[in-house]
Amino acid sequence: ELEEQYKKEKLNLEEDKSQLQQELENLKEELEDKLNTANQEIGRLQDLVRKSEQGLGSAEGLIASLQDSQERLQNELDLTKGRLKETKDALLNVEGELEQARQQHEETLAAMKEEEKLRVDRMAHDLEIKWTENLRQECSKLREELRLQHEEDKKSAMSQLLQLKEREKNAARDSWQKKVEDLLNQRFIQVVVCISSLSLFIAEASLRSELNHQHAAAIDLLRHSHHQELAAAKMELERSIDISRRQSKEHMCRITDLQEELRHREHHISDLDKEVQHLHENISALTKELEFKGKEILRIRSESNQQMRLHEQDLNKRLEKELDVMTADHLREKNIMRADFNKTNELLKEINAALQVSLEEMEEKYLMRESKPEDIQMITELKAMLTERDQVIKKLIEDNKFYQLELVNRETNFNKVFNSSPTVGVVNPLTKQKKKNDKSPTNRFVSVPNLSALESGGVGNGHPNRLDPIPNSPVHDIEFNSSKPLPQPVPPKEPKTFLSPPQSEASPVASPDPQRQEWFARYFTF
Repeated sequence: ELEEQYKKEKLNLEEDKSQLQQELENLKEELEDKLNTANQEIGRLQDLVRKSEQGLGSAEGLIASLQDSQERLQNELDLTKGRLKETKDALLNVEGELEQARQQHEETLAAMKEEEKLRVDRMAHDLEIKWTENLRQECSKLREELRLQHEEDKKSAMSQLLQLKEREKNAARDSWQKKVEDLLNQRFIQVVVCISSLSLFIAEASLRSELNHQHAAAIDLLRHSHHQELAAAKMELERSIDISRRQSKEHMCRITDLQEELRHREHHISDLDKEVQHLHENISALTKELEFKGKEILRIRSESNQQMRLHEQDLNKRLEKELDVMTADHLREKNIMRADFNKTNELLKEINAALQVSLEEMEEKYLMRESKPEDIQMITELKAMLTERDQVIKKLIEDNKFYQLELVNRETNFNKVFNSSPTVGVVNPLTKQKKKNDKSPTNRFVSVPNLSALESGGVGNGHPNRLDPIPNSPVHDIEFNSSKPLPQPVPPKEPKTFLSPPQSEASPVASPDPQRQEWFARYFTF
Protein backbone atom coordinates (compact mmCIF):
# COMPACT_ATOMS: atom_id res chain seq x y z
CA GLU A 1 0.00 0.00 0.00
CA LEU A 2 2.91 2.36 0.69
CA GLU A 3 4.26 1.60 -2.76
CA GLU A 4 0.86 2.37 -4.31
CA GLN A 5 0.65 5.61 -2.30
CA TYR A 6 4.15 6.55 -3.45
CA LYS A 7 3.22 5.78 -7.05
CA LYS A 8 0.08 7.92 -6.75
CA GLU A 9 2.09 10.85 -5.37
CA LYS A 10 4.65 10.42 -8.13
CA LEU A 11 1.87 10.41 -10.76
CA ASN A 12 0.35 13.56 -9.21
CA LEU A 13 3.75 15.31 -9.31
CA GLU A 14 4.26 14.23 -12.91
CA GLU A 15 0.79 15.51 -13.81
CA ASP A 16 1.55 18.86 -12.14
CA LYS A 17 4.84 19.00 -14.01
CA SER A 18 3.10 18.19 -17.30
CA GLN A 19 0.51 20.90 -16.57
CA LEU A 20 3.29 23.43 -15.96
CA GLN A 21 4.99 22.37 -19.18
CA GLN A 22 1.65 22.70 -20.99
CA GLU A 23 1.22 26.21 -19.53
CA LEU A 24 4.75 27.09 -20.68
CA GLU A 25 3.95 25.77 -24.15
CA ASN A 26 0.69 27.75 -24.15
CA LEU A 27 2.57 30.93 -23.19
CA LYS A 28 5.12 30.20 -25.88
CA GLU A 29 2.35 29.70 -28.44
CA GLU A 30 0.64 32.92 -27.31
CA LEU A 31 3.89 34.87 -27.65
CA GLU A 32 4.46 33.32 -31.07
CA ASP A 33 0.90 34.26 -32.04
CA LYS A 34 1.58 37.79 -30.83
CA LEU A 35 4.77 37.85 -32.86
CA ASN A 36 2.83 36.67 -35.90
CA THR A 37 0.18 39.32 -35.27
CA ALA A 38 2.96 41.92 -34.98
CA ASN A 39 4.38 40.69 -38.28
CA GLN A 40 0.91 40.88 -39.81
CA GLU A 41 0.58 44.38 -38.38
CA ILE A 42 3.90 45.25 -40.00
CA GLY A 43 2.61 43.90 -43.32
CA ARG A 44 -0.60 45.80 -42.86
CA LEU A 45 1.38 48.97 -42.09
CA GLN A 46 3.45 48.40 -45.19
CA ASP A 47 0.24 48.05 -47.17
CA LEU A 48 -0.95 51.28 -45.58
CA VAL A 49 2.35 52.90 -46.55
CA ARG A 50 1.84 51.74 -50.12
CA LYS A 51 -1.71 53.06 -50.06
CA SER A 52 -0.47 56.32 -48.59
CA GLU A 53 2.09 56.56 -51.36
CA GLN A 54 -0.67 55.96 -53.89
CA GLY A 55 -3.19 58.23 -52.23
CA LEU A 56 -0.71 61.00 -51.17
CA GLY A 57 -2.57 62.24 -48.15
CA SER A 58 -3.07 59.52 -45.51
CA ALA A 59 0.02 60.25 -43.37
CA GLU A 60 -2.03 61.33 -40.40
CA GLY A 61 -4.14 58.16 -40.60
CA LEU A 62 -0.94 56.12 -40.76
CA ILE A 63 0.41 57.86 -37.68
CA ALA A 64 -2.89 57.25 -35.90
CA SER A 65 -2.86 53.59 -36.93
CA LEU A 66 0.74 53.31 -35.76
CA GLN A 67 -0.24 54.83 -32.45
CA ASP A 68 -3.18 52.43 -32.24
CA SER A 69 -0.92 49.48 -33.03
CA GLN A 70 1.56 50.71 -30.42
CA GLU A 71 -1.24 50.97 -27.87
CA ARG A 72 -2.49 47.53 -28.88
CA LEU A 73 0.98 46.07 -28.48
CA GLN A 74 1.28 47.79 -25.12
CA ASN A 75 -2.07 46.32 -24.09
CA GLU A 76 -0.95 42.89 -25.27
CA LEU A 77 2.24 43.26 -23.25
CA ASP A 78 0.15 44.18 -20.23
CA LEU A 79 -2.04 41.14 -20.87
CA THR A 80 1.02 38.90 -21.12
CA LYS A 81 2.32 40.34 -17.85
CA GLY A 82 -1.08 39.65 -16.27
CA ARG A 83 -1.01 36.10 -17.62
CA LEU A 84 2.48 35.64 -16.23
CA LYS A 85 1.18 36.81 -12.87
CA GLU A 86 -1.72 34.38 -13.20
CA THR A 87 0.70 31.55 -13.98
CA LYS A 88 2.75 32.53 -10.94
CA ASP A 89 -0.42 32.46 -8.83
CA ALA A 90 -1.31 29.08 -10.34
CA LEU A 91 2.15 27.80 -9.49
CA LEU A 92 1.74 29.06 -5.94
CA ASN A 93 -1.63 27.30 -5.77
CA VAL A 94 0.00 24.11 -7.07
CA GLU A 95 2.66 24.44 -4.38
CA GLY A 96 -0.07 24.85 -1.77
CA GLU A 97 -1.83 21.77 -3.13
CA LEU A 98 1.44 19.87 -3.00
CA GLU A 99 1.88 20.96 0.63
CA GLN A 100 -1.66 19.82 1.42
CA ALA A 101 -1.03 16.51 -0.35
CA ARG A 102 2.17 16.06 1.66
CA GLN A 103 0.29 16.76 4.90
CA GLN A 104 -2.45 14.32 3.91
CA HIS A 105 0.21 11.77 3.03
CA GLU A 106 1.83 12.19 6.45
CA GLU A 107 -1.57 11.77 8.13
CA THR A 108 -2.31 8.63 6.13
CA LEU A 109 1.14 7.27 6.95
CA ALA A 110 0.51 7.89 10.64
CA ALA A 111 -2.84 6.09 10.36
CA MET A 112 -1.37 3.13 8.45
CA LYS A 113 1.64 2.52 10.72
CA GLU A 114 -0.07 -0.18 12.76
CA GLU A 115 -1.34 -2.05 9.69
CA GLU A 116 1.95 -2.03 7.73
CA LYS A 117 4.39 -3.25 10.41
CA LEU A 118 4.91 -6.72 8.90
CA ARG A 119 5.30 -5.75 5.21
CA VAL A 120 7.43 -2.61 5.48
CA ASP A 121 10.57 -4.48 6.57
CA ARG A 122 10.50 -6.62 3.39
CA MET A 123 9.89 -3.89 0.85
CA ALA A 124 11.64 -0.84 2.30
CA HIS A 125 15.21 -1.25 1.09
CA ASP A 126 14.37 -2.34 -2.48
CA LEU A 127 11.74 0.37 -2.90
CA GLU A 128 14.08 3.02 -1.56
CA ILE A 129 16.91 2.14 -3.94
CA LYS A 130 14.66 1.60 -6.96
CA TRP A 131 12.52 4.73 -6.64
CA THR A 132 15.37 7.06 -5.77
CA GLU A 133 17.27 5.82 -8.82
CA ASN A 134 14.19 6.13 -11.04
CA LEU A 135 13.47 9.65 -9.78
CA ARG A 136 17.04 10.76 -10.34
CA GLN A 137 17.05 9.32 -13.84
CA GLU A 138 13.70 10.91 -14.67
CA CYS A 139 14.77 14.29 -13.26
CA SER A 140 18.01 14.19 -15.26
CA LYS A 141 16.11 13.16 -18.41
CA LEU A 142 13.55 15.94 -17.95
CA ARG A 143 16.26 18.54 -17.33
CA GLU A 144 18.15 17.45 -20.43
CA GLU A 145 14.96 17.44 -22.52
CA LEU A 146 13.96 20.91 -21.26
CA ARG A 147 17.46 22.27 -21.95
CA LEU A 148 17.48 20.83 -25.48
CA GLN A 149 13.95 22.08 -26.11
CA HIS A 150 14.85 25.60 -24.92
CA GLU A 151 17.95 25.66 -27.11
CA GLU A 152 16.01 24.41 -30.14
CA ASP A 153 13.26 26.98 -29.52
CA LYS A 154 15.84 29.76 -29.22
CA LYS A 155 17.60 28.69 -32.40
CA SER A 156 14.35 28.35 -34.34
CA ALA A 157 13.05 31.72 -33.08
CA MET A 158 16.31 33.50 -33.97
CA SER A 159 16.41 31.88 -37.40
CA GLN A 160 12.77 32.82 -38.03
CA LEU A 161 13.35 36.42 -36.92
CA LEU A 162 16.44 36.73 -39.10
CA GLN A 163 14.58 35.29 -42.08
CA LEU A 164 11.63 37.61 -41.49
CA LYS A 165 13.92 40.65 -41.24
CA GLU A 166 15.77 39.69 -44.41
CA ARG A 167 12.49 39.15 -46.22
CA GLU A 168 11.14 42.50 -45.01
CA LYS A 169 14.32 44.31 -46.03
CA ASN A 170 14.33 42.69 -49.46
CA ALA A 171 10.61 43.42 -49.95
CA ALA A 172 11.04 47.06 -48.88
CA ARG A 173 14.10 47.47 -51.12
CA ASP A 174 12.27 45.93 -54.10
CA SER A 175 9.16 48.04 -53.52
CA TRP A 176 11.12 51.28 -53.30
CA GLN A 177 13.17 50.41 -56.35
CA LYS A 178 9.96 49.71 -58.25
CA LYS A 179 8.49 53.01 -57.07
CA VAL A 180 11.58 54.99 -58.11
CA GLU A 181 11.63 53.24 -61.47
CA ASP A 182 7.92 54.02 -61.95
CA LEU A 183 8.49 57.68 -61.10
CA LEU A 184 11.45 57.89 -63.48
CA ASN A 185 9.39 56.26 -66.21
CA GLN A 186 6.56 58.74 -65.64
CA ARG A 187 8.96 61.65 -65.77
CA PHE A 188 10.57 60.29 -68.96
CA ILE A 189 7.11 59.84 -70.50
CA GLN A 190 6.22 63.42 -69.64
CA VAL A 191 9.45 64.73 -71.19
CA VAL A 192 8.83 62.61 -74.30
CA VAL A 193 5.29 64.04 -74.56
CA CYS A 194 6.61 67.57 -74.29
CA ILE A 195 9.26 66.91 -76.93
CA SER A 196 6.67 65.39 -79.26
CA SER A 197 4.39 68.42 -78.81
CA LEU A 198 7.27 70.76 -79.60
CA SER A 199 8.16 68.74 -82.68
CA LEU A 200 4.55 68.96 -83.83
CA PHE A 201 4.59 72.72 -83.36
CA ILE A 202 7.80 73.04 -85.39
CA ALA A 203 6.34 70.80 -88.10
CA GLU A 204 3.23 72.99 -88.27
CA ALA A 205 5.36 76.12 -88.58
CA SER A 206 7.41 74.61 -91.35
CA LEU A 207 4.24 73.45 -93.04
CA ARG A 208 2.83 76.93 -92.75
CA SER A 209 5.92 78.45 -94.34
CA GLU A 210 5.81 75.91 -97.12
CA LEU A 211 2.16 76.72 -97.68
CA ASN A 212 2.99 80.41 -97.81
CA HIS A 213 5.68 79.77 -100.38
CA GLN A 214 3.31 77.61 -102.41
CA HIS A 215 0.61 80.21 -102.11
CA ALA A 216 2.96 82.95 -103.28
CA ALA A 217 4.05 80.83 -106.20
CA ALA A 218 0.44 80.10 -107.04
CA ILE A 219 -0.34 83.79 -106.82
CA ASP A 220 2.57 84.56 -109.09
CA LEU A 221 1.48 81.87 -111.50
CA LEU A 222 -2.17 82.82 -111.40
CA ARG A 223 -1.64 86.57 -111.26
CA HIS A 224 -1.74 86.82 -115.00
CA SER A 225 -4.65 84.45 -115.46
CA HIS A 226 -6.71 85.29 -112.48
CA HIS A 227 -6.76 89.02 -112.10
CA GLN A 228 -10.45 88.87 -111.39
CA GLU A 229 -10.02 86.61 -108.49
CA LEU A 230 -7.32 88.71 -106.91
CA ALA A 231 -9.58 90.36 -104.42
CA ALA A 232 -11.03 87.04 -103.40
CA ALA A 233 -7.59 85.60 -103.17
CA LYS A 234 -6.47 88.56 -101.10
CA MET A 235 -9.47 88.09 -98.86
CA GLU A 236 -8.72 84.47 -98.55
CA LEU A 237 -5.08 85.26 -97.95
CA GLU A 238 -5.97 87.67 -95.23
CA ARG A 239 -8.26 85.12 -93.72
CA SER A 240 -5.61 82.48 -93.88
CA ILE A 241 -3.17 84.94 -92.35
CA ASP A 242 -5.61 85.65 -89.57
CA ILE A 243 -6.23 82.00 -89.10
CA SER A 244 -2.53 81.30 -89.04
CA ARG A 245 -2.01 84.12 -86.57
CA ARG A 246 -4.72 82.76 -84.38
CA GLN A 247 -3.27 79.31 -84.68
CA SER A 248 0.17 80.65 -83.86
CA LYS A 249 -1.25 82.45 -80.89
CA GLU A 250 -3.03 79.31 -79.84
CA HIS A 251 0.16 77.32 -80.34
CA MET A 252 2.05 79.86 -78.29
CA CYS A 253 -0.56 79.65 -75.56
CA ARG A 254 -0.37 75.90 -75.76
CA ILE A 255 3.40 76.03 -75.51
CA THR A 256 3.18 78.29 -72.46
CA ASP A 257 0.58 76.01 -70.92
CA LEU A 258 2.75 73.01 -71.60
CA GLN A 259 5.73 74.76 -70.11
CA GLU A 260 3.73 75.66 -67.02
CA GLU A 261 2.47 72.11 -66.81
CA LEU A 262 6.05 70.87 -67.20
CA ARG A 263 7.17 73.13 -64.37
CA HIS A 264 4.25 71.96 -62.30
CA ARG A 265 5.14 68.35 -63.05
CA GLU A 266 8.75 68.98 -62.09
CA HIS A 267 7.60 70.61 -58.89
CA HIS A 268 5.28 67.65 -58.27
CA ILE A 269 8.15 65.23 -58.95
CA SER A 270 10.30 67.12 -56.43
CA ASP A 271 7.44 66.95 -53.93
CA LEU A 272 7.14 63.24 -54.60
CA ASP A 273 10.87 62.83 -54.05
CA LYS A 274 10.54 64.64 -50.75
CA GLU A 275 7.61 62.45 -49.79
CA VAL A 276 9.59 59.38 -50.79
CA GLN A 277 12.44 60.51 -48.56
CA HIS A 278 9.97 61.22 -45.78
CA LEU A 279 8.45 57.77 -46.26
CA HIS A 280 11.92 56.25 -46.20
CA GLU A 281 12.52 58.02 -42.93
CA ASN A 282 9.17 56.80 -41.60
CA ILE A 283 9.96 53.25 -42.72
CA SER A 284 13.37 53.39 -41.06
CA ALA A 285 11.74 54.74 -37.91
CA LEU A 286 9.11 52.00 -38.06
CA THR A 287 11.76 49.34 -38.62
CA LYS A 288 13.72 50.70 -35.68
CA GLU A 289 10.56 50.72 -33.59
CA LEU A 290 9.73 47.18 -34.71
CA GLU A 291 13.26 46.09 -33.90
CA PHE A 292 12.91 47.72 -30.52
CA LYS A 293 9.55 45.98 -30.01
CA GLY A 294 11.05 42.67 -31.15
CA LYS A 295 13.96 43.12 -28.76
CA GLU A 296 11.53 43.99 -26.01
CA ILE A 297 9.45 40.89 -26.83
CA LEU A 298 12.60 38.76 -26.85
CA ARG A 299 13.66 40.32 -23.57
CA ILE A 300 10.24 39.62 -22.06
CA ARG A 301 10.37 36.08 -23.43
CA SER A 302 13.88 35.55 -22.04
CA GLU A 303 12.79 37.00 -18.70
CA SER A 304 9.72 34.76 -18.64
CA ASN A 305 11.84 31.74 -19.62
CA GLN A 306 14.39 32.64 -16.98
CA GLN A 307 11.65 33.08 -14.40
CA MET A 308 10.10 29.77 -15.39
CA ARG A 309 13.52 28.12 -15.29
CA LEU A 310 14.21 29.59 -11.85
CA HIS A 311 10.77 28.53 -10.70
CA GLU A 312 11.37 25.05 -12.08
CA GLN A 313 14.73 24.90 -10.31
CA ASP A 314 13.05 26.03 -7.09
CA LEU A 315 10.39 23.37 -7.55
CA ASN A 316 13.03 20.71 -8.22
CA LYS A 317 15.02 21.78 -5.15
CA ARG A 318 11.86 21.80 -3.07
CA LEU A 319 10.89 18.37 -4.36
CA GLU A 320 14.39 17.05 -3.63
CA LYS A 321 14.19 18.47 -0.12
CA GLU A 322 10.76 16.93 0.37
CA LEU A 323 12.07 13.61 -0.95
CA ASP A 324 15.03 13.80 1.44
CA VAL A 325 12.69 14.57 4.32
CA MET A 326 10.36 11.75 3.30
CA THR A 327 13.27 9.30 2.99
CA ALA A 328 14.56 10.34 6.42
CA ASP A 329 11.07 9.94 7.90
CA HIS A 330 10.75 6.63 6.12
CA LEU A 331 14.06 5.36 7.53
CA ARG A 332 13.11 6.58 11.00
CA GLU A 333 9.72 4.89 10.79
CA LYS A 334 11.36 1.75 9.40
CA ASN A 335 13.76 1.57 12.35
CA ILE A 336 10.88 2.16 14.77
CA MET A 337 8.80 -0.54 13.09
CA ARG A 338 11.77 -2.92 13.11
CA ALA A 339 12.26 -2.35 16.84
CA ASP A 340 8.52 -2.88 17.41
CA PHE A 341 8.65 -6.03 15.30
CA ASN A 342 11.59 -7.40 17.31
CA LYS A 343 9.76 -6.64 20.54
CA THR A 344 6.61 -8.32 19.32
CA ASN A 345 8.66 -11.29 18.06
CA GLU A 346 10.29 -11.73 21.48
CA LEU A 347 6.91 -11.36 23.16
CA LEU A 348 5.44 -13.98 20.83
CA LYS A 349 8.35 -16.32 21.58
CA GLU A 350 7.72 -15.92 25.31
CA ILE A 351 4.01 -16.53 24.76
CA ASN A 352 4.85 -19.59 22.64
CA ALA A 353 7.12 -20.98 25.37
CA ALA A 354 4.44 -20.40 28.00
CA LEU A 355 1.84 -22.06 25.78
CA GLN A 356 4.21 -25.02 25.20
CA VAL A 357 4.66 -25.46 28.95
CA SER A 358 0.92 -25.24 29.51
CA LEU A 359 0.36 -27.74 26.67
CA GLU A 360 2.76 -30.24 28.25
CA GLU A 361 1.03 -29.79 31.59
CA MET A 362 -2.36 -30.35 29.98
CA GLU A 363 -1.06 -33.47 28.19
CA GLU A 364 0.30 -34.81 31.48
CA LYS A 365 -3.02 -34.08 33.15
CA TYR A 366 -4.78 -35.80 30.27
CA LEU A 367 -2.60 -38.89 30.61
CA MET A 368 -3.02 -38.96 34.41
CA ARG A 369 -6.76 -38.35 34.31
CA GLU A 370 -9.29 -40.58 36.13
CA SER A 371 -11.29 -43.20 34.31
CA LYS A 372 -14.74 -42.36 33.06
CA PRO A 373 -17.72 -44.26 34.46
CA GLU A 374 -18.62 -45.39 30.94
CA ASP A 375 -15.12 -46.86 30.49
CA ILE A 376 -15.33 -48.61 33.87
CA GLN A 377 -18.70 -50.05 32.93
CA MET A 378 -17.32 -51.23 29.56
CA ILE A 379 -14.35 -52.89 31.29
CA THR A 380 -16.64 -54.72 33.71
CA GLU A 381 -18.85 -55.87 30.84
CA LEU A 382 -15.80 -57.13 28.92
CA LYS A 383 -14.55 -58.95 32.00
CA ALA A 384 -17.98 -60.57 32.41
CA MET A 385 -17.94 -61.59 28.76
CA LEU A 386 -14.47 -63.10 29.21
CA THR A 387 -15.62 -65.13 32.20
CA GLU A 388 -18.65 -66.32 30.24
CA ARG A 389 -16.45 -67.33 27.31
CA ASP A 390 -14.08 -69.13 29.70
CA GLN A 391 -17.06 -71.05 31.04
CA VAL A 392 -18.16 -71.90 27.48
CA ILE A 393 -14.62 -73.12 26.66
CA LYS A 394 -14.53 -75.21 29.82
CA LYS A 395 -17.88 -76.73 28.92
CA LEU A 396 -16.66 -77.51 25.40
CA ILE A 397 -13.54 -79.19 26.83
CA GLU A 398 -15.69 -81.31 29.14
CA ASP A 399 -17.95 -82.27 26.23
CA ASN A 400 -14.88 -83.20 24.20
CA LYS A 401 -13.62 -85.41 27.01
CA PHE A 402 -17.06 -87.03 27.29
CA TYR A 403 -17.16 -87.86 23.58
CA GLN A 404 -13.59 -89.18 23.72
CA LEU A 405 -14.57 -91.50 26.60
CA GLU A 406 -17.48 -92.70 24.53
CA LEU A 407 -15.07 -93.52 21.67
CA VAL A 408 -12.75 -95.39 24.03
CA ASN A 409 -15.63 -97.51 25.29
CA ARG A 410 -16.51 -98.51 21.66
CA GLU A 411 -13.06 -99.35 20.39
CA THR A 412 -14.20 -102.95 19.43
CA ASN A 413 -16.40 -101.56 16.66
CA PHE A 414 -15.31 -101.82 13.02
CA ASN A 415 -16.34 -100.45 9.65
CA LYS A 416 -14.90 -100.10 6.19
CA VAL A 417 -13.61 -96.59 6.66
CA PHE A 418 -11.80 -96.69 10.02
CA ASN A 419 -9.14 -99.14 11.26
CA SER A 420 -9.79 -101.59 14.13
CA SER A 421 -6.99 -100.05 16.21
CA PRO A 422 -7.76 -96.38 16.57
CA THR A 423 -5.71 -93.87 18.50
CA VAL A 424 -7.60 -92.45 21.41
CA GLY A 425 -7.88 -88.70 21.70
CA VAL A 426 -7.38 -87.83 17.99
CA VAL A 427 -10.39 -87.02 15.88
CA ASN A 428 -9.61 -86.17 12.22
CA PRO A 429 -12.44 -87.30 9.98
CA LEU A 430 -10.86 -85.63 6.91
CA THR A 431 -7.83 -87.93 6.72
CA LYS A 432 -7.95 -90.58 4.00
CA GLN A 433 -7.72 -94.26 4.96
CA LYS A 434 -4.25 -95.69 4.40
CA LYS A 435 -4.09 -98.45 1.78
CA LYS A 436 -2.21 -101.67 2.31
CA ASN A 437 0.04 -101.25 -0.69
CA ASP A 438 0.86 -97.58 0.11
CA LYS A 439 3.95 -97.64 2.33
CA SER A 440 4.51 -93.87 2.43
CA PRO A 441 3.86 -92.62 5.97
CA THR A 442 1.78 -89.61 4.98
CA ASN A 443 -0.76 -89.91 7.79
CA ARG A 444 0.67 -91.06 11.08
CA PHE A 445 -2.58 -90.81 12.92
CA VAL A 446 -5.94 -92.40 12.24
CA SER A 447 -9.15 -90.94 13.42
CA VAL A 448 -11.46 -92.68 15.78
CA PRO A 449 -14.00 -94.90 13.98
CA ASN A 450 -17.34 -93.35 13.38
CA LEU A 451 -20.28 -95.21 14.89
CA SER A 452 -22.62 -94.06 12.16
CA ALA A 453 -20.26 -95.37 9.49
CA LEU A 454 -20.03 -98.79 11.26
CA GLU A 455 -23.78 -99.03 11.53
CA SER A 456 -24.20 -98.08 7.83
CA GLY A 457 -21.70 -100.85 6.92
CA GLY A 458 -23.90 -103.54 8.49
CA VAL A 459 -21.61 -104.58 11.37
CA GLY A 460 -24.03 -103.56 14.08
CA ASN A 461 -26.93 -105.44 12.37
CA GLY A 462 -29.34 -102.55 12.48
CA HIS A 463 -28.53 -101.17 15.89
CA PRO A 464 -31.47 -99.17 17.08
CA ASN A 465 -29.16 -96.38 18.41
CA ARG A 466 -27.54 -95.68 14.98
CA LEU A 467 -27.09 -92.06 14.02
CA ASP A 468 -28.08 -90.70 10.59
CA PRO A 469 -25.23 -89.38 8.47
CA ILE A 470 -24.96 -85.68 7.76
CA PRO A 471 -26.19 -84.94 4.27
CA ASN A 472 -23.55 -83.64 1.76
CA SER A 473 -20.78 -84.50 4.22
CA PRO A 474 -17.22 -84.61 2.74
CA VAL A 475 -16.54 -87.85 4.66
CA HIS A 476 -18.94 -89.84 2.47
CA ASP A 477 -17.61 -88.30 -0.75
CA ILE A 478 -15.77 -90.90 -2.83
CA GLU A 479 -13.48 -88.28 -4.50
CA PHE A 480 -12.44 -86.71 -1.24
CA ASN A 481 -9.01 -85.04 -1.35
CA SER A 482 -7.18 -85.87 1.86
CA SER A 483 -4.20 -83.64 1.04
CA LYS A 484 -6.28 -80.44 1.07
CA PRO A 485 -6.12 -78.83 4.51
CA LEU A 486 -8.98 -77.30 6.36
CA PRO A 487 -9.82 -73.69 5.48
CA GLN A 488 -8.38 -71.09 7.78
CA PRO A 489 -10.87 -69.13 9.85
CA VAL A 490 -11.57 -65.74 8.33
CA PRO A 491 -11.38 -62.90 10.88
CA PRO A 492 -14.39 -60.59 10.93
CA LYS A 493 -14.13 -57.31 9.04
CA GLU A 494 -15.49 -55.28 11.96
CA PRO A 495 -14.79 -55.98 15.64
CA LYS A 496 -17.77 -57.54 17.32
CA THR A 497 -19.11 -56.02 20.48
CA PHE A 498 -19.13 -58.83 23.01
CA LEU A 499 -22.05 -58.59 25.33
CA SER A 500 -23.19 -61.02 27.90
CA PRO A 501 -25.23 -63.65 26.03
CA PRO A 502 -28.41 -65.11 27.51
CA GLN A 503 -28.52 -68.56 29.09
CA SER A 504 -30.33 -70.14 26.15
CA GLU A 505 -27.49 -69.21 23.69
CA ALA A 506 -24.62 -70.63 25.73
CA SER A 507 -24.35 -73.84 23.67
CA PRO A 508 -22.10 -73.72 20.58
CA VAL A 509 -24.76 -75.38 18.45
CA ALA A 510 -27.02 -72.30 18.68
CA SER A 511 -24.27 -69.87 17.52
CA PRO A 512 -25.45 -67.42 14.88
CA ASP A 513 -22.21 -67.80 12.80
CA PRO A 514 -22.77 -70.39 9.94
CA GLN A 515 -19.01 -70.95 9.46
CA ARG A 516 -18.68 -71.79 13.11
CA GLN A 517 -21.68 -74.18 12.93
CA GLU A 518 -20.01 -75.96 9.98
CA TRP A 519 -16.75 -76.37 11.93
CA PHE A 520 -18.62 -77.79 14.94
CA ALA A 521 -20.59 -80.10 12.64
CA ARG A 522 -17.40 -81.40 11.02
CA TYR A 523 -15.67 -81.79 14.37
CA PHE A 524 -18.48 -83.61 16.15
CA THR A 525 -19.59 -85.90 13.29
CA PHE A 526 -19.42 -89.51 14.56
